[in-house]
Amino acid sequence: MTSIGPGSVRLGRSGAIAAHTVIVATDASTAARLLGLPKEPLWHGVTTYYHVTNDLSGAEPLLLVDADQPSVIRNSVVVSAAAPEYSTPGYQLVATSVLGASAHNPELELRVRARLSALYRTSTARWDLAASYAIPHALPAMPAPHPLRRRVRMIPGLYVCGDHRDTSSIQGALASGRRAATAALADLAVAPAF
Repeated sequence: MTSIGPGSVRLGRSGAIAAHTVIVATDASTAARLLGLPKEPLWHGVTTYYHVTNDLSGAEPLLLVDADQPSVIRNSVVVSAAAPEYSTPGYQLVATSVLGASAHNPELELRVRARLSALYRTSTARWDLAASYAIPHALPAMPAPHPLRRRVRMIPGLYVCGDHRDTSSIQGALASGRRAATAALADLAVAPAF
């Protein structure tokens, strides 16, 4: 995709596709490039560590936020408590997020384990590290003053959504998507079905 405008999406050598409505549902950098927005946002990186253990049977499907800040951990969740199919019976899958993108950092992983041991009140020495993923552009930065809602209607027929148009989160991405869909339907004079 090389450019987007009201009524069309240009696909490079393949030509253009005509459309009454175009909704750009991408990350902030791609949206800025495609729409010619004046400023690309700053980013926060996140690394997620996935550990496997058999020490947390009976865990609840809750997001554990480390309130003791500053801490190496932002949050942790026993994923298999919400979705048992994500782990082998008798074992639990734990996902833990830390700020910064550094997946292959054994020292950081040891610090994560130490904090998890305190948070879950169990030894993490026998937990197996299944994987770690570093996402350098995980969340758009929200420096103050941050508008909690940016416009989603660029012009009638051209809309943009993503966590960069709302709060930097999955919730923000979903909320802005709904706002973009509602605006597009209003411009098309179609009543939303949701």
